[in-house]
Amino acid sequence: MYDSICEDIRNFKIEENYEKKTKISELDIDVKNEINKIYVENKQICEERNFINCNLHSINGSICKTYYQDGEIREEGTFKDGEIHSINKSLCKRYHRNGQIFDEGTYYQGKLHSIDGLVCKRYYDNGIIESEGHFKNDLLYSISGSICKKYHKNGKIRFIGTFENDKLHSYEGCICKGFFDNGNKGIEATFKYGQPHSINGSICKMYYKRGTLSFEGTLKNGNFHSISNSKCYIYYPNRNINKEGTFKNGELHSINNSICKYYYENGNINQEGTFKNGNLHSINGSICKDYNEDGQIVMEGTFINNELYSIDGSICKMYYENGNICSEGTFKNNNLHSIDGSICKGYYRNGNKLFVGTFKDGNRHSINGSICKIYYENGNIELEGTFKNDKFESINGSICKRYHLNGKIFVEGTYKNDKFESINGSICKMYYKNGNIKLEGTFKNNKFESINGSICKSFYENGNIHKIGTFLDGKLHSINDTVCEVYNENGELIKKGFFEKDLFNLVQYDDLSYYSGEIFNGKASGKGTFIVTSSNKRYYSENWDNNTTEHFEDREDGKYKIKIILNKKSYKISEDKNCTICKSECCFGEWKNYSENKNWTEKSLGKNEYNRRKKNWNKNHSK
Repeated sequence: MYDSICEDIRNFKIEENYEKKTKISELDIDVKNEINKIYVENKQICEERNFINCNLHSINGSICKTYYQDGEIREEGTFKDGEIHSINKSLCKRYHRNGQIFDEGTYYQGKLHSIDGLVCKRYYDNGIIESEGHFKNDLLYSISGSICKKYHKNGKIRFIGTFENDKLHSYEGCICKGFFDNGNKGIEATFKYGQPHSINGSICKMYYKRGTLSFEGTLKNGNFHSISNSKCYIYYPNRNINKEGTFKNGELHSINNSICKYYYENGNINQEGTFKNGNLHSINGSICKDYNEDGQIVMEGTFINNELYSIDGSICKMYYENGNICSEGTFKNNNLHSIDGSICKGYYRNGNKLFVGTFKDGNRHSINGSICKIYYENGNIELEGTFKNDKFESINGSICKRYHLNGKIFVEGTYKNDKFESINGSICKMYYKNGNIKLEGTFKNNKFESINGSICKSFYENGNIHKIGTFLDGKLHSINDTVCEVYNENGELIKKGFFEKDLFNLVQYDDLSYYSGEIFNGKASGKGTFIVTSSNKRYYSENWDNNTTEHFEDREDGKYKIKIILNKKSYKISEDKNCTICKSECCFGEWKNYSENKNWTEKSLGKNEYNRRKKNWNKNHSK
């Protein structure tokens, strides 16, 4: 508030470079001469003239003097009981250490004090007058409304008006004025004990140092404050209005629902409506508005403490900089928030719908299972379903849908935490952009996965079946020995049998190694790919030829030499490795060691698959 006027309007302090008297430790009194003197230790004169009881005391109005320790004069005039004191209104003086007068006039018991209305003066140490007028107990004090003045150190007038105890105080509504050191007016107002204060509703004015008006209105104890609902104005240095309306304790505050306004420095309106303690605040449901610096409306509706807040379910709006609506509905703390299930809406900059639905604290959130929708900018729907904290979430098994940009459905089914997830084994579907189905079955964590051995299907874009069977982690995988099928794009069956994560396994050996290639009578025949799992590592041999010894590639450790024995539907490692029965590493004849080192658990394999592998292992190791 006080940027525009002299900072010292509020608190005046006497700039007193004049030094008070110090105690003299030793006295040397010369009583031989008519003029008596007191000296300090360095023999510099301290006081001279008449003394009573060792105190300076003017006899018959005689002039006495006191000095600083360096010999410079400090006080000059009549004294009483050791203090400078005007006798019969005699004029006295006090001095700065540099010899310049500090103040002059009449004194009472050591203090500047106007006797019988005599004008007194005080000076800076450069000789420029600091204040003049009536004084009381060393302070400026207007007697019967007398005008007093204070000056800047450059001699320009600083304050003019009536004073009390060195502070501006309007006597009987007297207008007081303050000025900058460049001579321009700083304030013109009535004052109360040093604070600008409108008396009887008087209008006060404040100015910037350059001379333009800063404030116009009523004040209370130094703060902008509307008296009797008076309107106040604050201005920018460029003369444009900053704020207008009723004020309370220095802030915009609507009285009797009055409309207040707040502007940008370029003159465009910033906010308008009812205010409370400086913030937009709807009173009795009044509509308030907020604008950007270009003059475009940003928000409108009911406000609480400068934030959009729907009162009694009122509809509020937010806008883009082009003037189109961004969002509308009920709000809480500047965020969309459905009240009693109210529908909120959002829009793109081009005016097309962006979303429709219920909200909670700014997030899409289905209340009582309500359906929310999100749209592409072209107007086609993108998402449709139930939400929880801005994420797709099927509530009570509700079906959620996503769409392609062209409006064709993309996925439909149940969701959990924004991911495709079959709830209670529900069937979910995914589609191509042409509308043909792509996947049909159960999903887990956004991936195609058979739940409880459920049969899933995938399709080509032309609509023909591609794969049918059980899936694990998005890949065809025979669960519980399920026979899976693969078709070509023309609908012809090309593979049928067991799969492990999309690898076609026509022969499965007891230790769960797999062969993929030509078969004869259920056994590996000819060339193919053989995969051996041993010691938690996988060994691959492409173009394996039966009844041969192969170097199997270990993608981490190099090569490993093994011999495949077909007629026993098993394989044997050419070197002895720990277990004398199965020759597998990290076995030691215990299923626990074997399964842990292969990371086989009921959770990772499923209970049925886990038990089947354990049964095969026990069968081999019971020999």
